[in-house]
Amino acid sequence: MRRIFTLVTMLLVATATVSASSEEASSLGEGNAAFRHLPQYESYLKNNDDTVMTEFGGSVPHRKHDDFNPLPIGYKHAQPYLKNLWLGYPFMYHYDRARGHTFALTDVTKTDRVNRFSEHAGLPATCWNCKTNTMPQLLERHGDDFWSQNFHDFREMHDPVHHTVGCTNCHDPADRMRLTLTSVPLKEALARQGRDWREASRDEMRSLVCAQCHVEYYFETGEHGVAAKPHLPWAKGMNPEDIYRFAACHERYMEAAEFCMACHELGHVLSVRAQRDR
Repeated sequence: MRRIFTLVTMLLVATATVSASSEEASSLGEGNAAFRHLPQYESYLKNNDDTVMTEFGGSVPHRKHDDFNPLPIGYKHAQPYLKNLWLGYPFMYHYDRARGHTFALTDVTKTDRVNRFSEHAGLPATCWNCKTNTMPQLLERHGDDFWSQNFHDFREMHDPVHHTVGCTNCHDPADRMRLTLTSVPLKEALARQGRDWREASRDEMRSLVCAQCHVEYYFETGEHGVAAKPHLPWAKGMNPEDIYRFAACHERYMEAAEFCMACHELGHVLSVRAQRDR
């Protein structure tokens, strides 16, 4: 009898957990599904095609540093040195070929960079900033406390199809789908430069919407900002030389060195990783 009671209790707890997760997911909205009737949505879904590869790149799944298994047909170059370059950094665990935005949530929740490295380091929730369309809801709910929370705490509430990077990251459905910015770190970086993104031209916005993720950044610390919040180091300018000048003289950047730089396990020197630059 006690065993039956225990099993029933476990089932009730599991059911309640699933129900809570479903409720949390629905509270984040239907995400990309809201645009399924738009003709542009069909072109967005072409991101699901991960079958094309050429000598110059593509999105067929494979490990970029694997020089043992066959490469995708049409692609010629393995990069076995990548694993050695990132010794001591999460990228040493997993360095797969990047795929389209429709795979952003699926891939980030399956990568060893998070699942193995985070067992030891407790990676923050910051990574969600460029993997999901739910950041406005998450920040409204948690404020700046969101950034330093544990990445894994937000897994269950996200639907990998509806909540992956999509239409609302760059388009405002309340304003005829005009280009917009939803990234708080980018908005703040532009404000520090005295720029109002709402006054940007359409051509500028075409670049800025991509700059919400495809930029160099570091994580702030609690002593010099908001813990684990992305900070775009553009105070000296936006070119690589300007960012290095910023790094050389900016205390905040050096305080955050543990986040933005990796100490190589063999060479014992700090190295800067250019993150998502395009």
